Amino acid sequence: MLLNGLLKPQSGSLCAFGERDDKKLKALVQLVFQNPENGFIADTVERDMAFGPENLCLEQKIIRENVDLAMRTLGIEGLAKRRISTLSGGQKQLVALSGALAIKPRALVLDEALSMLDEQTHEKVLRILRELCRKEGLTVVLITHRASEILEADSVYKIERGKCSKM
Repeated sequence: MLLNGLLKPQSGSLCAFGERDDKKLKALVQLVFQNPENGFIADTVERDMAFGPENLCLEQKIIRENVDLAMRTLGIEGLAKRRISTLSGGQKQLVALSGALAIKPRALVLDEALSMLDEQTHEKVLRILRELCRKEGLTVVLITHRASEILEADSVYKIERGKCSKM
């Protein structure tokens, strides 16, 4: 939550991608929670996904393009008009992740954000994220308990009792 400006540091300062301004950090770093319900604003998938880009004051045409691309990227175009309340837990996680991608951030922080996905969808999303890292330079911070995810990481850090150490 520090990385995207939701929390303020108690001491020191925070800088991500050379930026210190809270509003700019929110556009650069997107956070997706384990429980996607914590981040939904609107009643339908499409409206919710447009909320972030609208807050960045993007043109409607750009917002539409970003939302459409994010839905295509994760293969959820068929959910666009659905009410969020009618979706399964896994579908909600895909919508939350897709909404974060619609902002076109430089970094995604995923806090157990893939935990409700079935194994096949989980693997598909990890492939998509790897591809976005490689092709678009997206940074992904994956907070997880799954060993399979840890094995593929470029860097691994362990947080224990408030202390962070590189593995």
